[in-house]
Amino acid sequence: MTKIPSPKKLTPFHIRNKDLGKETATLFIRIHTRKIDVLVSTMLQVEVADWQKATASPRAWLAHQKKNYQLHAKLTQIEGIVKAHLAKVNFDRDALDMDVRYISEPEKVDAERRAMEEAAEAERKAIAKREAAKEKARKKAEEKKRIEDEKNRLIWPFLVQFVDDIK
Repeated sequence: MTKIPSPKKLTPFHIRNKDLGKETATLFIRIHTRKIDVLVSTMLQVEVADWQKATASPRAWLAHQKKNYQLHAKLTQIEGIVKAHLAKVNFDRDALDMDVRYISEPEKVDAERRAMEEAAEAERKAIAKREAAKEKARKKAEEKKRIEDEKNRLIWPFLVQFVDDIK
């Protein structure tokens, strides 16, 4: 009697039980070690019926890989990223989510990153503009004070001489 392998042995990715009744669902990967127990969304949508058929047997799995090579390339990349994050001394869930998200939605992540960089650049420009305005106001005040001091320096000797001449 042949034993049918478990879908978990074919792939670490799975569909949540609550999504089994739907037409399409998101794939998840569960990371479970002694210190870590995390469910990470791949943000990759698959058809539930196709996925269940693919994970039913190794032959179906290979056929699914040939048919959906881009999906499986992304899944392989995500597996590599997960293994790399597990190999690190400190597991960082946010960094893992960002890396997985970059693999599954690179255009969206790039657009968000560019928007964040543009916002930061705009903030730096605004700060530089405020600093330049402060510096300009300070220089204007110094120039005004210098001119006033210059006037006083020139006028007082003249006034003293004028008053002396009147006496």
